[in-house]
Amino acid sequence: MRPKTQQIIGLIGLVIGFLGFCYGMYFTFRANVWVASIVTFFGVFCFAIPVFYPMMRNRKEKKLNETGTRARGKIVELWDTGITLNIYSPQIGMMIEVTPATGPAFRSKLTMVISRLEAGNFRVGMDCIVRYDPDNHKKIMIESLGSK
Repeated sequence: MRPKTQQIIGLIGLVIGFLGFCYGMYFTFRANVWVASIVTFFGVFCFAIPVFYPMMRNRKEKKLNETGTRARGKIVELWDTGITLNIYSPQIGMMIEVTPATGPAFRSKLTMVISRLEAGNFRVGMDCIVRYDPDNHKKIMIESLGSK
């Protein structure tokens, strides 16, 4: 989760970008209505994706964090997916063996984007605390690393 100041600065950037877009569209509409309509469509589309996609992704994670069952986990397999986000953040894949308080242990795959500085924190055999959906064992998230 990003710090509060970083979220505020991001919001200010979005507002300034949107105001600049509106200002530019005013002059584009005065020049040519058809070109302005096409540019407006793509501008709104490109503005909506970075704004609403993280909200949808974070909503699922929040729900799992609030309603998911807490259990101990162990990283049994770790791999690089080959995907890098924003040049510096690799996506990794993990197979986690979850041992719930009640019921049998199960394994679940998880992919997550991490900072390159955190790459050394994820190792095979490392214990972790996870949250999972009891109805769907494929929905899983790491709450914390280590066994706290």
